[in-house]
Amino acid sequence: TGRAAEDVVLFIGSGTTAAVVKLVQVLGLHVPLPPGTPENQRPVVFVGPLEHHSNLLPWRESCARVVTIREDPKTATLDLEHLQEELVRYASSPLKIGSFCAASNVTGILEQVDQVSSLLHANGAFSFWDFATAAPYVKVDLNPPGKLSTEDQAFPVHPKLAYKDAIFFSPHKFAGGVNTPGVLVIKKRLLANRVPTAPGGGTVFYVTDSAHRYLSNREDREEGGTPDVVGAVRVGLAMRMKQLVSRDAVDAAHKQSLSLAREVFASTPNLILLGDPEAERLPIFSFLVRWRDRFLHFNFVCALLNDLFGIQSRGGCQCAGPYSQRLLGLDPTSSGALEECLLEDRAELLRPGYSRLSLPYTLSLTEVCFVLDALRFIATRGWVFLPHYRFDHLTGECRHRSRATRFPERKWLSHFRLDQPGAVGTAAPSKGVVPTEEDLAGEFREVLHKAYATADDLQAAELKGEASRGGIKADQAMSLEGLAASMRWFVYPSEAMGQSGLSKPTRSSPPAFLVDASPDELDEKASKGPWPRVAKDEGVLGPVRPSKAGAELNAIWEQSQAAHVEVHGPPPVAVPISSAREEDREVIDEVKHSLKQGHGAKSGQTKYPKREADRAAPEAPLYMQPQVLKKMKPSEDPAAILSTLSTPAPSAGKPKRVVPSKKVMRAIGEAIQDWKMIEDGDRLVVGLSGGKDSLTLLFALLDIQRRAPVKFTVSAATVNPMTPSFDPSPMIDYMKQLGVTYHYLSNPIVERATSELRGDSICAYCSRMKRGLLYQCCREFKYNKLVLGQHLDDLAESFIMSMLHNGQVRTMKANYKIEAGDVSVIRPLAYVREHQTKEFAKSAQLPIINENCPACFEQPKERHRVKKMLAREEALAPGIFGNMRRALVPFMEDGIYPFQELVQGAVAGNRGARKALKAKGKKGKAPAPGPTAQATGSSGGQLQTLEAVAPAQGLLGQGEDAAEVEDGLGTGRKNLVARLNNVLRFLPTPVLRAHLEARDSSLQSPTPMDQDACAEAQPEMASLASSPSTSWGQALLGSTGGGMCKTGKCE
Repeated sequence: TGRAAEDVVLFIGSGTTAAVVKLVQVLGLHVPLPPGTPENQRPVVFVGPLEHHSNLLPWRESCARVVTIREDPKTATLDLEHLQEELVRYASSPLKIGSFCAASNVTGILEQVDQVSSLLHANGAFSFWDFATAAPYVKVDLNPPGKLSTEDQAFPVHPKLAYKDAIFFSPHKFAGGVNTPGVLVIKKRLLANRVPTAPGGGTVFYVTDSAHRYLSNREDREEGGTPDVVGAVRVGLAMRMKQLVSRDAVDAAHKQSLSLAREVFASTPNLILLGDPEAERLPIFSFLVRWRDRFLHFNFVCALLNDLFGIQSRGGCQCAGPYSQRLLGLDPTSSGALEECLLEDRAELLRPGYSRLSLPYTLSLTEVCFVLDALRFIATRGWVFLPHYRFDHLTGECRHRSRATRFPERKWLSHFRLDQPGAVGTAAPSKGVVPTEEDLAGEFREVLHKAYATADDLQAAELKGEASRGGIKADQAMSLEGLAASMRWFVYPSEAMGQSGLSKPTRSSPPAFLVDASPDELDEKASKGPWPRVAKDEGVLGPVRPSKAGAELNAIWEQSQAAHVEVHGPPPVAVPISSAREEDREVIDEVKHSLKQGHGAKSGQTKYPKREADRAAPEAPLYMQPQVLKKMKPSEDPAAILSTLSTPAPSAGKPKRVVPSKKVMRAIGEAIQDWKMIEDGDRLVVGLSGGKDSLTLLFALLDIQRRAPVKFTVSAATVNPMTPSFDPSPMIDYMKQLGVTYHYLSNPIVERATSELRGDSICAYCSRMKRGLLYQCCREFKYNKLVLGQHLDDLAESFIMSMLHNGQVRTMKANYKIEAGDVSVIRPLAYVREHQTKEFAKSAQLPIINENCPACFEQPKERHRVKKMLAREEALAPGIFGNMRRALVPFMEDGIYPFQELVQGAVAGNRGARKALKAKGKKGKAPAPGPTAQATGSSGGQLQTLEAVAPAQGLLGQGEDAAEVEDGLGTGRKNLVARLNNVLRFLPTPVLRAHLEARDSSLQSPTPMDQDACAEAQPEMASLASSPSTSWGQALLGSTGGGMCKTGKCE
């Protein structure tokens, strides 16, 4: 800084945010003002129009008033006249602070640092600067020597007033600055507080039983705790590396990169650069890629840059929301409407943003040209790849469909073994030759040619109708309705499908690449005119638009919309947000009205409470509000905890056995009775994971065991997969204290999966292994029933997932025998909701063990998405889970699935017959497809088997063809036939069906049933009631109004 006696360098936590928070605390602005403090005595903080959230939100959460200075339309920087006016307006404030960014992290536009500092000091205000973006590229001088500058007569730069009172930045943006702490450089006189902001180790001089003294050195006093020595050293090395690079060389590299980028943006109409292109700036570019009347989603653009060219970029608002919204042309009404869509519809894809990349001086000229060539390709041909990418509507992420749910490159730290030979040591330095610029140009040229060739192939496949339609499934996850649909600014994948025919692809050579140009040609390109603004005759459709386009775009939008012609139907309505249609405004008004009335917005508004930027002075910061402070207190009284330290503890006994609520116990009782889960003499073992569901189930069974008229035993078993991320060992002592017989089954499942896994997900492998260990435990210790803790939410989610992703109507079964037939699996929580187990676990303070299995991060998030979907539907229709429970009851029965297989077998049989006839070259019609192969009764009253039924229904064909069809259906056909024969033996014949229908109608009419018909059906009903399929017998012969039959035997 040049003035070591006056300045202090502090290394602060995590980046710029931690440095600003430290600054707020040092100044005491985190403490609320006393009630009744006059407004003119309230501190004032002036912030600029380009601010990053790190230099905005900490000030908003302080007790100071935050005043935003507007942007100067001429320079795209701070409006000095407006700043002067506000400084005069708040001249009576005892503390005035100007906190501005030296360069925008969005556009790279540079602020007039020395000029603003002089103006602030001249008016008695402190000058604080955020150098997070600028520090790696410009000279950072807390105390510039300089001379008096009068270039701007209205706001001259005085050398004695151009100093900065504090600067802060995050060194991770420096070359080699990764894994470094934030840096705060501050005038020593500002550290006037006698008590450090983080009191503790490293801040004290001496501590006794009754008192303590803090260090007098202000720098040491404000760096409490264990210092990040390695990080601090790395900061110094990164800054030293920057110093070793010539300032002139950095400026020349940036000038050349800016000039080349200017030429690319000027010659590519679909590329829209945000921010004033004529302003002085760093080579940082935020842009949109336009396609027809909308824009390619910024996350899709970033994904293409990475997947095709290996270029890292970033999408979003770059943590500079207010500035980004102005750049995108979003007025307050539009911004508020988008916010409501994000809150209520959770339409994360709708979040406004753009793509950003930078061309720092560390890149060679060849690399800069390659990046710009890639950017031009994305702008002109990137849309061709859109149908092949999937979007996650919950996170807004975009991935190629082959990587949508799998991450083959991911490596887990838990797999790193230090005990293997050669694992620890220093690798020998590579002796390879450093590639020359010519080598790099050749590699880049090959990559670019491959990208253009791939785009041509995709378009050709689309023209021929051979393109894969899998990418269109992304539209389902991206679908928007109502207000959200009217706010959509990005292109759907389906809108890109079928558009290739509008311009037939040719195998002509790609455009001239910058990487192929000579230095003289590059200089010529770089010497072209000034930065172009957005041409006034280029209309931009959609709710997002460049801020520099001006009000004239309203008419341009309408003209362009009228001229736009869609091949596959009418064009989507696209208007600028600033002139939204009346219908949209009505929708917005309705949403706002419903929010005021408290409808439909509870989840979003309570989860993300809004805090106004300009609050009344007496309001305390968030963490000082009484209601928040109450939540921050521990659940147990600290005084009670302290008293236990001085009072001898009583002899340890069993933990109190808690019981779930009556509502939960009633639902568990109904499930047990409906599905006859527990019988006299049963030996139960609960599959205990340590989670809320299995613990709730265990305590419920222990209470039922105490009250039930039947006798049964309850034990528990836990499978330990022996992974560091999941340690269920605390359950051993807990079960011992409860007095529950406990089996702790350890097996290195995760480790085995890495070597034995073959084409399957690790979760499926782990699930099978765990289930097998539990079955083995049941056999070894003579348990006849395994109790699992899946609840109604799990069953509903499994039903939806099975239907959507597997094409089957299935869910978890309530009571069934495993294939070996020696163990039954029951799920007593089948009627219980998940939130009920969560509430019980919280109120009973159960020792929940969270399972952080690494495989869970690899798993596709289908279940999570289905859970969110059902939650949204339940918010609209609270009774859906009751309806789903009634609908799922048949599918909780194991015996229903053979019927589905029968129908599927019938369809497959017909298909197989047609294929067999076609293969033999026979002419004529294939066997007519039968209905669904129902079992029909014979004249003798006996049920027919599948072999008798199938030919009549066209399932197996006739004669020789039948054998061919059976062979075509696969090796599992005979097993299916055997299973269905067992089921068909218990299906009702027409006589029994008529009897059951008569009994059903008797409920509606008091007319007694015919005695002869009833007697005729009695033997068959008795046989059915005594069948092994007891649940089917109960379902068919349950009480339906006894007494209506004359014989009295139907009860």
